[in-house]
Amino acid sequence: MTQPVELPGLRAETLLGFLATLGAFRLLESSFPELQLGWNRKGSGWVARLHDATGRLRNAQSVSDEIVSNLNDMKIPHPVLGWQRFLGTAFKNETEFYSDAASETFGDTPSYAREFAPVFTSQLPVVTIDGMEHFDHPFRAARQDYYLGNLESVVANTKSDHIDRTIVNHWDYRDAMANQSLRLDHGDDRRHAYQWHAPTSDPARQKTGCMLGANRLAIESFPLFPCIPTKGGSTAIGFQCYSKTMVWISWPVWEYPCSLAVICSLLNLKQLHEEKPPMDYLRAMGISAVLRSRRLPIEKNKIFLPPMLL
Repeated sequence: MTQPVELPGLRAETLLGFLATLGAFRLLESSFPELQLGWNRKGSGWVARLHDATGRLRNAQSVSDEIVSNLNDMKIPHPVLGWQRFLGTAFKNETEFYSDAASETFGDTPSYAREFAPVFTSQLPVVTIDGMEHFDHPFRAARQDYYLGNLESVVANTKSDHIDRTIVNHWDYRDAMANQSLRLDHGDDRRHAYQWHAPTSDPARQKTGCMLGANRLAIESFPLFPCIPTKGGSTAIGFQCYSKTMVWISWPVWEYPCSLAVICSLLNLKQLHEEKPPMDYLRAMGISAVLRSRRLPIEKNKIFLPPMLL
């Protein structure tokens, strides 16, 4: 029986760490269909553990090498850059985009792009003061005019070293933050009151503060959080979206190794969103903990606050 592979850099107690783990697992799952992911309590949080029945993933470095290989094989442009269609302020008829996405979904040829279609294709138009605009996925925390550039930089600038430092080692945050952070880490909270420099002119942003590899892997988790229509507009799996200022994401930490299909079910559990999740019920399902982070608007950006253990 093969031993589980522990990934020291991928931890569940931060939103970015959780998303990077799911993104890494999703990249691997295509080549290792029987792969399973679980979490092991370590220190004040949880570290990711992979269970590979083939034994090909021997250690954290071999996991990183496999992911880098998968990333290098991807076609450019990355389908996440389709977000450009939804960053304008005016509502546009995206019938052709939705039709193409539907054709890819029901087509016979496997398509990497179609896996990202659920991130966009349920983005219903909502009424705003300025007119109609698309519901924007709550993962978009950077301001509209910066976000596409941030996505492009993350996709283009991530190298093997960034992935290694994300998976194999404890995070050191020594990548430049400027124009290549998706603002999914609570360390991205750089409000004026918290620092000497104004956020946009802080010279440290040009040198440190970001884990580029984690941001790149987080992008690969987005298809697991599709937008879904609701009576009041739209939301996304894992989120409670009451208004622009009242948005929360909740995520589970599970003890037993699970397949990607089971993980998708866990992310969609309604009990995660209760004010006080029923932990006895959830523990019986193998869920050890539930964490929750609030997304807070700060001027034209948003930040995710440090998660609470519920």
